[in-house]
Amino acid sequence: MGDASGDGFSSALWDAQDVEVEAGNYVYSLREESSNYREGDNLTTRMELLEKQGKLAGKEVFIFTDNMSFEGCFYKGHSVSEKLSDIILRLRLVQARSGAIMHVIHIAGTRMKWAGIDGLSRGDMLEGMMHAQAHPLNFLPLCQSAADRSGQALLNWIDSWWKDGDGNTWGGKKLRHLTPKDWFSLKDVDAPRLWIPPPSAMPTVIEMFNDDRLERPQYPHVFVVPRLMTHLWRKQLSKDADFSPTLMSTATKARGWLKELILPVKQRPVSTTGSSYGEHRGMTQTNFMSWKGTCRGCGKVRKNGAGLFCSNFLMQRGSFPPCMNVWCGECYKAHPNDPFPVQEPPEEEDGIEDLVKEKGAFKCGRDGDYLMGIPFECDLCHFRNVTKRDPELTNSKDCHTLMCIRRAILDALWSRATRTVRSNLNRILADCQSADFTFELHDYLPKLGWPVVEDRVGMAVALVMLNASLRPGQYADHLQYDSMRKTPTWFRNIHEAGTGYSVDTIYAQDEKK
Repeated sequence: MGDASGDGFSSALWDAQDVEVEAGNYVYSLREESSNYREGDNLTTRMELLEKQGKLAGKEVFIFTDNMSFEGCFYKGHSVSEKLSDIILRLRLVQARSGAIMHVIHIAGTRMKWAGIDGLSRGDMLEGMMHAQAHPLNFLPLCQSAADRSGQALLNWIDSWWKDGDGNTWGGKKLRHLTPKDWFSLKDVDAPRLWIPPPSAMPTVIEMFNDDRLERPQYPHVFVVPRLMTHLWRKQLSKDADFSPTLMSTATKARGWLKELILPVKQRPVSTTGSSYGEHRGMTQTNFMSWKGTCRGCGKVRKNGAGLFCSNFLMQRGSFPPCMNVWCGECYKAHPNDPFPVQEPPEEEDGIEDLVKEKGAFKCGRDGDYLMGIPFECDLCHFRNVTKRDPELTNSKDCHTLMCIRRAILDALWSRATRTVRSNLNRILADCQSADFTFELHDYLPKLGWPVVEDRVGMAVALVMLNASLRPGQYADHLQYDSMRKTPTWFRNIHEAGTGYSVDTIYAQDEKK
């Protein structure tokens, strides 16, 4: 199952034993491509990688997407878009070389969200099927009929229109809801047929239907099937139908029994033995040395304390899902459109602080920055702290806020020199490795993160200060530091005049007078 939205992509592959997930960001050249192209390329690239690894030989693969164009083009064989046709050719070649049987199945975008694949591209790796107790098939009702999912309400709705103009039962006989047992004994059924099979059973149902309509052509047939696995039945069934309506069930408009078709599938008990995400892959929120995740920049796996982990990693805060954001130090970069100036002194100039002379100073992070005494919360967590909601990437204000948050974080991280950060991380890794080998200690490491969704480090004030710095100065295009620092000064004055006033101060004297 794969999804691509905005700048990111994600996919999940599972079998009877394991779930493997993959997520990352597109390079800028691919971000300009259409959503149809990115959706198809994401899934096809994953299949090509599996083929190279030898995992597709002799297998039957079900590929789930919320892009209807990709599903249609796969079975049609081509598209009016040359680029999309090339993707379909790549996928068909993978199928031919590996000998795998492939099914491309369209599912609703809402179901993609419930499965956790939509959030996976944003770093939420504990939603949907990634949760230890959630079986992937719980999110895909291939073996459930419309009646299974909506109950008696669907049958009552069908009975309400199975009538003639006078209100009598059409044809004088009520519809007979066929059970799977009836499918194989239709000769004993003396009534119009009502077929409500699960999508996965449709090939068998079509075969039984074809035989029955030849032997007993006097009986009408009514089919009610969820729009899943349509490549197995829709074309053939549509040719035989006198009337073929499609009932659209969207999350905002569906009512009654129809709404039940788009709700999450009822969870069934599953065994989590051998699950790759059982107990979060052995990770615990209280032990940062156990954390493991893929870099949001390059996709490299970061673990054993190395990298730049959000201090809220794995932590549930308020109504938001646990954060799973981690970067390689060098991948945590300033935004490409960052308007804030960074001092670039000549290499031969003396008297400049070492921090400014360092390569990449204030432009990217470093491995271990999150362990240097400053609470490192990722851009998303800080945004939630100051706005109490998730960002909307189509909102220009939200995008600008995220860019300024990244700048404020980088400025804070670079309060320490690179050699200090590296030395601190190396000592942590060495001491922890030695201690774990010698002792069996439990929760001896300090805990990171803050469970309350609040701005405890003053990020909102930092954003106001950064915004003020962009105003034109008297002698430069932007305010200099001596002018810019007046912003935190007025904030401190108001704070001390309000709730921050200390009642212990009873006397003050100006020694200069």
